[in-house]
Amino acid sequence: MKLAAGVIIVALLLLILEEDISSKFIASGDEFPHMKSSAAKRLRSQLNKRCGYSRGFSFAEINFSTCRYKCTHIGTNQDTYTRTLDEKTPCGSQNQKCQRGHCVAEV
Repeated sequence: MKLAAGVIIVALLLLILEEDISSKFIASGDEFPHMKSSAAKRLRSQLNKRCGYSRGFSFAEINFSTCRYKCTHIGTNQDTYTRTLDEKTPCGSQNQKCQRGHCVAEV
């Protein structure tokens, strides 16, 4: 009984987190408010490469608060997948950096 309750709680948490993640994504063409345009352009280029542009995927959206980005298949097949930004990627206006999937202030 406890195991079943635990599984249900975990499933609900994952559902809540997934909804939270998707609601804060910034489209790839929008400004990254905490970055200079040259740094944002460089990051977009890196993410396109990591998504697998040569295999038909491109960088689509980014969520700096959870340090995640989405890749989408180009064309009629709209497959998507989500990845985590590299450690120390700038993610906030107060010099926060990505650490283990979270945007945190460096100490």
